[in-house]
Amino acid sequence: MLVLDCSPFKIPGCGESDDTYPFVVKRRVIKGATVGSMTSGTEDLLEPVLAAARELEEDGVEAIIGDCGFMALFQETLQKTVNVPVVSSSLLLVPIVSRMIPHGKRIGILTYRADTLRESLFQGAGWSSGEIPIAVAGVEDQAAWQLFKTPERPFRTQDLERELLEISRTLIRNNPDIGALILECAVMPVFAHRIQEETGLPVFDITSLANMVVQSLWRKPFEKKL
Repeated sequence: MLVLDCSPFKIPGCGESDDTYPFVVKRRVIKGATVGSMTSGTEDLLEPVLAAARELEEDGVEAIIGDCGFMALFQETLQKTVNVPVVSSSLLLVPIVSRMIPHGKRIGILTYRADTLRESLFQGAGWSSGEIPIAVAGVEDQAAWQLFKTPERPFRTQDLERELLEISRTLIRNNPDIGALILECAVMPVFAHRIQEETGLPVFDITSLANMVVQSLWRKPFEKKL
């Protein structure tokens, strides 16, 4: 897993928690990749991202996962750099989810920063908002989520949940044609079950994608239920 250069958030559901996945995760910090710099959409982090990916491959990992949806910007270059499967962002799920939901529905994307979630990120993930209808809402203006950019990060988990649920409600209220939600931010899976309960919609995130990739690498025989 490629992780940001900041103090880890180890609540189950986050990529930096060993309780999130049913498999062993090796992590490499992307030097200089703070929450603010990565979510700014800058390409200046390309070389640190590639360096961390090479280190993971040299360490023997069988797949590489991103810990921030904004890493979609580097997906294509990562594919050309390493020789293992790479899933940099939950935004890679958009094309398949668009084929799952009823015709005429759009995909709602909940993101850390809606103001910088640009077309270049969508194209990095292999699709365009001109072809797949989406609606985006961000938490960048919410008090608790803003604290992610501070070194001490003195937020309360319950405040993150409350603010995220309110943003989710507003997104659905303003876009009643949404047929599924994708969580861009890798912290949001912590609250995925609550968003699902609140909205009644299918909810996807980076854990959905990571588990799919890992299952493709370590298939087990099917067994008859007793």
